[in-house]
Amino acid sequence: MSSAKVGRNEPCPCGSGKKYKKCCLQGNDAAPNDATDLLDALDRIAADREFGSLEELQDVTDRLVEEQNNAPLEDFQGLSPWQMMRLLHFPFESPEVIDFPEVLAVEPSAPIMVLFNLLAEAAGEDGLKATAKGNLPRAFCREAALIYWGEEKYALKTQYGAINKEADFPDLHAMRLTAECAGLLTRRSGRFRLTGVCKRLLKRSGGAGVYPRLLRAYVRKFNWASGIGSRSWTSSRRRSATLCTCSRASARRRGPTVSTRTCSCRRSRTWFRRSMAVGTGPMSNW
Repeated sequence: MSSAKVGRNEPCPCGSGKKYKKCCLQGNDAAPNDATDLLDALDRIAADREFGSLEELQDVTDRLVEEQNNAPLEDFQGLSPWQMMRLLHFPFESPEVIDFPEVLAVEPSAPIMVLFNLLAEAAGEDGLKATAKGNLPRAFCREAALIYWGEEKYALKTQYGAINKEADFPDLHAMRLTAECAGLLTRRSGRFRLTGVCKRLLKRSGGAGVYPRLLRAYVRKFNWASGIGSRSWTSSRRRSATLCTCSRASARRRGPTVSTRTCSCRRSRTWFRRSMAVGTGPMSNW
């Protein structure tokens, strides 16, 4: 009987009494993987050679694994598995794979820079007055949203509810917190102000010097794995976007208004990979 005519949850035609998906379907659909390839290579070597000790066998196995991990793969556009691992998990610490310049060669046109430039202009020398809860003022949020989206999209976005607070404009909220993580923006004496570092970067390199710093902070420090983009993603937690605590002795944060939660770096990397791959999600504005 052809396996194509047997349903996954039907009894397996081999007579084992198990469901087809738990029996022969696994064998029919099994595809070769790196582990089976390595075992096959070891079998071929063992057929022509005798090993005097387990240490000698381990040495041969280690060399095979290293060769396999450093071999270029077509699926990775010529990169090896080791290089791809470095690219996905340690992009800023792997100059041999990818290089992130401190200053871009051209002025960036990323959407996030539109918001940052608006905030920098509004802050000026005197700063921008914060709300009682420490957020950007409503008037600025509405003005920024209108410029960022345009009149038509602004009308569409606000047809069921106006922008009354910073959290109602998630892109702006994320940019403001990221700028603080990057050391470009600070809140002092009830006003948002550009830091000295930010002013020097803008004077020397403009957006080309600011953008790499924002990107690094967004990827490495900003906790955007727990639902950025939702209109209410910060309503239940004050300051939900925090610096990563991986390097500290404890990776948990406790407080009277914040429930205990663990650091989400692993989930962040997963979202980073997905966003970069499909051009959507939290990284789409970068």
